[in-house]
Amino acid sequence: KFIAEAVKQQGPALIFVNTRQTAEALGVKLKKLINVEVHHGSLSREARVEAEEKFARGELDALICTSSMELGIDIGHVNLVIQYNSPRQAVRLLQRVGRSGHGLGRVSRGYVVAESFDDILESAVIKRRAREGFLEDPEIHFKSLDVLANQICALALEYGRIDAERAYRIVRRAFPYRNLSFEEFEEICRFLVSIGKIFYDEGEIAARRNTRKYFYENISMIPDEKRYRVVDISSGRTIGSLDESFLSTFSGEIFAMKGELWRVLSVDDVVRVEPVSVEGEIPSWVGEEIPVPFEVAQEVGMLRSWLAGIIRAKGERASVMALDVDGDVGVVVKTLKEHIEKGFAVPSDTHVTIEGSENAVVINACFGHKVNETLGRILALLLTARKGSSVAVEVDPYRIRLTPAKPQEVENIIRSINPDSVESLAERAVFDTKLMQWKVVNAARKFGFLSKDDELSRINVRNLVVKLKETPIYREALREIFVEKMDVERTAEIIEKIQNGEIELSVYSELSPISLAARQRVADILAVKSSEALLKAFRERLEKEVVRIYCLNCRASYTEMVGRFEGFTCIRCGSRMIAVFNARRDVKEFSKNELFKLANLVMGYGKRAVYALSTYGIGPETAARILSRFFPTEEDFFKALIEAERNYVRTRKFWS
Repeated sequence: KFIAEAVKQQGPALIFVNTRQTAEALGVKLKKLINVEVHHGSLSREARVEAEEKFARGELDALICTSSMELGIDIGHVNLVIQYNSPRQAVRLLQRVGRSGHGLGRVSRGYVVAESFDDILESAVIKRRAREGFLEDPEIHFKSLDVLANQICALALEYGRIDAERAYRIVRRAFPYRNLSFEEFEEICRFLVSIGKIFYDEGEIAARRNTRKYFYENISMIPDEKRYRVVDISSGRTIGSLDESFLSTFSGEIFAMKGELWRVLSVDDVVRVEPVSVEGEIPSWVGEEIPVPFEVAQEVGMLRSWLAGIIRAKGERASVMALDVDGDVGVVVKTLKEHIEKGFAVPSDTHVTIEGSENAVVINACFGHKVNETLGRILALLLTARKGSSVAVEVDPYRIRLTPAKPQEVENIIRSINPDSVESLAERAVFDTKLMQWKVVNAARKFGFLSKDDELSRINVRNLVVKLKETPIYREALREIFVEKMDVERTAEIIEKIQNGEIELSVYSELSPISLAARQRVADILAVKSSEALLKAFRERLEKEVVRIYCLNCRASYTEMVGRFEGFTCIRCGSRMIAVFNARRDVKEFSKNELFKLANLVMGYGKRAVYALSTYGIGPETAARILSRFFPTEEDFFKALIEAERNYVRTRKFWS
C-alpha cells in the first residue's frame, strides 16, 4: 500500500527489486492498485521493449524491474525510485536512485521499503554508507586466463607473426596483467597450440586458419547461454524460462518462479517441473541474489550490538528512536528483545553463535555472502568426510545452515581448521559442485575447447571437470569462483580470530529468534500451490489432450478431445473394441496385440482408462497396473496418475 500511494503521489516511478521472482510476485500485488508492468531478464526481448516504450510514453504509473533498468536509456520523466527490500550495496542504491530526477534543477529521490529484520538493519547501514560516500570497490579480475588466451590470438591476427617476449610486454601493460609472469603467459600459448588455436615455435606466435573465427566468436566475455522453457507438468503450461547456468544437474531441486515454488523433474529441450505442494519446503534457488559485502554485514552486526545495548539499558522505545529509519521498526526491536530475554548472545561483528535444532545447525555470522559461502562449504565438506554422508549447506549474509549437523561437532571443526589450509579446502569443497561445472563449461567455451553450440544438458559435465583439472581451463574456472563467489583470504583471517579469541564463539542447543528470522523474506513472497489446485490443473490438462480412437472391428480411425469423450463404442459400427492412444501417434506404430491391450483397458475401465492413457509417459502396462488398484475417490486416482507421470519424467533419462 505504501508503494502504491507513493507512486500515485510522486510518480512516475521505477520500482527496483533484487530478483526476478520478487518482481513477478510484487507485480501481481501492485497491478490491483496501480498501472504497472514488470521488466526483467527472463522476459522476451519483445516484452521488455514493450514495457520500456509504454513507460516512456507515460502509459504506466511505474515499472517494476531488476538490474535490467539500472543502466541504459534515460527516461527523463522518472520522478521517484522505490527499492523494495535492501539494495544490498551502497553503490547499487546510488545508481538506482540516480535514475530519477534527471533535468536541470531536479533532485533524485528514492525510498527503500524494507519489512524483515535483516532488511531493515541492512538498509539502514547502506543508507548511511551511501550518504557518507563509503562505496564498494569494483570487483577486478586479475590475470584472467580466458581473456589472455583471446588476446594472444588477437595479437597473432594483428601482427601475423609476433615474438612471444614482445606480446608478453604488450599484455603486461594492462593493469590486470601487471603481475603476470612470462611462464604463465607461455603456458597459455602452449595450451592454445594443444587445442589448435595458434602456432608457437622458436619463440614466435602465429595465427592459424581458424584463429580469426575463434577470436571473433569469443570477443565478449559474457557467457553464451541458452534459455530453456519451463513447463508445469500438472497443467502443461509454460511458466517461464531458465538460464543454462541454472541447469547443469538440477533435477530434484526446488526453485522459485512467478511467486511460486517448483521442483525440477527433468531437463531436456525443455525443463519439466511440478508445483511444490508441501508447506515449509525451502527453495534452494530464489533468484539471482546480489551479494552483501563483508563491510556491510559487519556494520549490520555492529548495529545489532549497539541496539541490543540500548534495549538493555534504556528499553524498547529508546532503541526505536536510535534507529535512523522512518516507519514501523517493531520487527527489529521485537526480535532483539525476545533474543535477549531468552538468554542468547547477540550475533555481531565480533561474536558468532552456533545454534542447533534437531539435526540442523545455524551459525550466526555477520560476514557477508562470500565469507559465509566459503566457510559454509568448507564445514559441509569436513562434516561430510566425518559422517560419511552428505551434509547440505545454505548461506545468507548473516547465517550458515548445515543439515544434518550438531552444534558441538561444528564448533570442534571450526576450532581445528588450519587457516593455512583454507584455500585447498575451498577448492575441494567446490570441485564436485554445479557451480564448478558451470564455470568449467563457460571457460572451456571461451578457450574454444567447447563450441558455444554444445548444449549443457547433453554434456557429461562431471567428467569434463575431471578431464580438465590439470589445464588452464580448470584454473580459470576456480579463479572466477574465488573472485565472484568466495573470499578465501578473509575466511582464513576469521577462522584464526575465532581460534585466538578475537571473535567470540557461543554454542546453544536451540535456535534463537535471530536464527528464525532467516526465512522471513522468502516466506512473505512465495506461494505454495495447494494439492487441490494441482489436481484441478492436472485434470484440466488431460481433458484438453486429443486422443485417437481406432476400432479393431471396422478399422475406423478418428480423434476426440478427452474431455468430450463419453461414448465407449465405435461411432461407425458400434463395437466396444476400440483402442485409445495419443493422437500424435500412428496406428501402424502398434502391434495387433498392443491394440487389443489398449481396447481391453477402455472396455474394462472406461473413462479412467482414457485419462490414464492420456497421461505423459504412461503406456498400457503402467496404465493396467494403476487401473487395477482400488481408489476410494477420483482425487486418489488422479494423484496416482500424477505420481506415475512424475516418476516417468524423473527416470526417463536412465532408460535405453
